[in-house]
Amino acid sequence: MVKKLTLLVLSYLLVLVLATLFTNEGGISQFNAYILLVFVMLLVCLNPWNKSWNAIIVFASAIIMFSFGQPILYVLIDCALVFFIFSCVDIGCKYTIEPCLLRFTRNISLTIIIISLLGILSPALYIQSDDGERYGGLFHAVNFSANVFGILGICVWEIAKLSNKSHKFLLFFLVTALVLYMEACGTRSLLFFFPYWLFQVYTLYRHTRYGRFLLGLGVLGGVLLIPSLITFLTTKLRFHEGESSLATRALLYYELWTGIEDNYIILPHGAHGAQFLVERFTGHDFYSPHNDFLSYLYDWGLFFILILWSVFLRLRRAKIINGNMVLILVALSSSALHNMLFSMYLWIPLTIIFVINNDTSEKRYRSCCC
Repeated sequence: MVKKLTLLVLSYLLVLVLATLFTNEGGISQFNAYILLVFVMLLVCLNPWNKSWNAIIVFASAIIMFSFGQPILYVLIDCALVFFIFSCVDIGCKYTIEPCLLRFTRNISLTIIIISLLGILSPALYIQSDDGERYGGLFHAVNFSANVFGILGICVWEIAKLSNKSHKFLLFFLVTALVLYMEACGTRSLLFFFPYWLFQVYTLYRHTRYGRFLLGLGVLGGVLLIPSLITFLTTKLRFHEGESSLATRALLYYELWTGIEDNYIILPHGAHGAQFLVERFTGHDFYSPHNDFLSYLYDWGLFFILILWSVFLRLRRAKIINGNMVLILVALSSSALHNMLFSMYLWIPLTIIFVINNDTSEKRYRSCCC
């Protein structure tokens, strides 16, 4: 199992390197289907026939049945995605990981974070958008880079927490890095990550001598900064017209929800149905739903809710679900605003987070020098 997880981590890092070196503006998204196929083939080897296959077959069969008349490629991609989701959860619930691989994952992730911050100084990594230049990150796509940056930061901290060291400087660095990165890229969804980091600060300082004083000072500072925060959000939320504006997305959300209601929130419209609806409504193929919760509810109907519920039950049985994990999942849910809710670029680090928090891992990592 150690070698299998090592292969998974190395494959993920290789994809990130390729995304950095061999893609231009727009990033690696145009290769998503091929990369998903590669990871599916890898997960078939890592996670052979098990109980999860029963759920995979049921949900994949339902998608195929309700996607009659849709292009076969999109149907196959959705079936592959179902397999990918359940395989990641199954690995996260059952596997353990060696301390050496944990250290390697932490160090590489931290290196990517540091290089991403240094990249803010490079004009070549900025991308022109509706509201001016925004930092595109190492992967040449603003929101893609931001979400990878966010999940890698959480991964680094979750590994660091396994040791008995306080890591106060690391926590300060990761929180500051997130603030700086969000300011540079202007990705408003990174705000979903802050509840997780505030909880980490609270957890680390609540038992210290000056913990309550520092927390009180932080709350007071937050109150005093509310006027500045409102100004900041007004800029970052982008109310103006354009493909990324709130007004445009709200209109698309309304159309999606109307279609969902027409099918009684139960019956699927079939694979890729939400994207087809948006293209018909706007008359352009560069618009996208920008809300995976509505998109998958439109495409998969009741089966999407059942998939989420099944994933939740598996995580709960493995004793992975707690307040900390809920905040991680809240942060991850922000990626739904960028069509990345089930993205392999986010779910591989999330799988490692599941592994180090599952019940089978027990306390074996506490003694390692992470």
